[in-house]
Amino acid sequence: MRTHGGINILFMTVLSSYISIGLAQIAKCNSQEVNLQMRGLDESKIECAAEVGQACQLFCAWKKIGNLSPTNKLVVAKFMFLIRAFPSDVRIKLIPAAMKCMPLGTHIPDNLDPACSQFAPFIKCATGAIPPSCSVENSIIFWKD
Repeated sequence: MRTHGGINILFMTVLSSYISIGLAQIAKCNSQEVNLQMRGLDESKIECAAEVGQACQLFCAWKKIGNLSPTNKLVVAKFMFLIRAFPSDVRIKLIPAAMKCMPLGTHIPDNLDPACSQFAPFIKCATGAIPPSCSVENSIIFWKD
């Protein structure tokens, strides 16, 4: 009997971990969709839309997908995971430019102002690192002018 109960708990744990993983288009490069499958994407689409201003919406989304730590610092491994979602020909240009943004991601204060203006330089830099051959118009995690 204990074995069956343990299997049920294990099954429910595995099932619940898959429920909150979302798939979203983060960019389109040379007519090819760049999709990212990551925990928190579905929640960020809904919950972050209520935030005031684009910087706060994007800050919320980056927190939800785990790209920012609880103290608002860039999580490098998650940032690299995001970059690896892009096609290899795009990554050649994206990686050096995105690396220049990383210091901005480590200087985001614990308590942001109501407009999230301290996050804006980082997210604008990260978005600007994406080559012109890519569009982020439909993305929920990149800045749109």
